[in-house]
This record gives sequence, structure tokens and C-alpha cells, in this order.
Amino acid sequence: MKKMLEASNISQEKIIQVATTNTYQNLVEQTQMITEKMGTQNKQKEWEKEFTKTIDIISKKAKEKGVLLCPHLLINIIFVFLLYSRLS
Repeated sequence: MKKMLEASNISQEKIIQVATTNTYQNLVEQTQMITEKMGTQNKQKEWEKEFTKTIDIISKKAKEKGVLLCPHLLINIIFVFLLYSRLS
């Protein structure tokens, strides 16, 4: 990745390096960092509320049905869903 960035001549101010660990806390922290740099913190707060609500709903329904969810898989599914819903 570093070599690609060097070859692309993209200004350092436009590069945002994120950690891709798929945990709830990390995704929230990374979206906060990105939105601070882009000046869209209000959108992140909306996203975070929706993300948290969705995780809580799915976790509750899974528990009611006795389904064991892998936390990382659950977060990946929800993250992609919420990202897609924002882009479409």
C-alpha cells in the first residue's frame, strides 16, 4: 500500500490511514477519525446510533432464538449493510 501511495502522487493531507480490525469499538473509532478529517461528525453520530441499534436488535433476536453469533461476523454484515444503505 505504501508503494502505491508513493507512486500515485496523492497529497499526504488526503490520505487517511485506518485500522481494519472488525470490532464494534474500532469501527466507531475509525469512523470518528475519518469524519473529523472530513468535517462530517454529525453524519458519523447518526451512523453510530443506527449501527448500535442494529447490532442490539440482531443480537437480541439471535439470543431469543438460541443462535450463537460470531461478533466479528455480525459486525461485518451490519457494517456493509449500513455502508451500502448510505451509498444507495
